Amino acid sequence: GLKIFYNGAMMLLDPNGNIQLKHQNNTNVIEINENEINITTASTVDSQTGEVHSSNSTARINIASENEINLSAPTVNILSNNIKLGKGADNHIAIAERVENALKELASAIIAKTPQGPPTLAANTWSHIRSATITGN
Repeated sequence: GLKIFYNGAMMLLDPNGNIQLKHQNNTNVIEINENEINITTASTVDSQTGEVHSSNSTARINIASENEINLSAPTVNILSNNIKLGKGADNHIAIAERVENALKELASAIIAKTPQGPPTLAANTWSHIRSATITGN
């Protein structure tokens, strides 16, 4: 393979064709392997839970384009305790809390017009709606 060191940074091209770039002190790493690309910044990811343990609260990975960014895969996973969507996102994404509130209002309207009294709903109806996977075309 080939290793290049400069000002604390390192680039490694190993005999198997894998590529690794490390920033000084190994705080930022890009690894390109046969079936995977990993970009890590001042943090580690728990492979079991997907939980990120950051050693630096300002660590950040930015992806930007003047035109378009596409993610394409049979499954796209976003593991985060805090997901922020940009302007207009709620016009295109089903938000479970809004769906739940609309269904509760609809249920109340139906109950109000039902002469024989309110229908019984399973105790877990609303929690099931919140946790259900929403898919689209």
